[in-house]
Amino acid sequence: MIKNVLVIAMFAIALGSCNTAKNEKVDGVNAIETKEETKSEAVPYGVAKGYYVLNTVKNEKVESLRITSQDHFDRFFGMATVMGKDGKPTEIDFKKSFVLALVGQPSEKDTTFEIAKLVENGDALELTYVIKQEDEVRTFTTHPCVILVVDKTYEKDVRFLPL
Repeated sequence: MIKNVLVIAMFAIALGSCNTAKNEKVDGVNAIETKEETKSEAVPYGVAKGYYVLNTVKNEKVESLRITSQDHFDRFFGMATVMGKDGKPTEIDFKKSFVLALVGQPSEKDTTFEIAKLVENGDALELTYVIKQEDEVRTFTTHPCVILVVDKTYEKDVRFLPL
């Protein structure tokens, strides 16, 4: 019986000391080979100005939208042309671009979306954002949004990731 316990203990110690990962010396330091992670690359985009959320849009939570046509865009946004040099809304050519948009809930507080990053990660785009809201209550309501214009060469499924 003791003989069997010793054999099992020695066998367990021998197995435990085997390292299944490949050890290599890299710059004088032992490195263990790990599974290769997918690399994410930044995706360039522009921010469209001069648009507002239509009052027909009723949302109880943040809406994250991937829009690929003018008809779809027009269901959510209207043009807000104003006087002056930069008063014309950003032109969006849906033959060359698509839109990623975030639409917040209507609020009496000043609310903005801050884009942390837009990256291509494997088979999808990942849009990471932060919602910033001031404490001060105003006498009017706004419907916050941010509209990103992205080149169609980057068109993939999108994951919207709030921070």
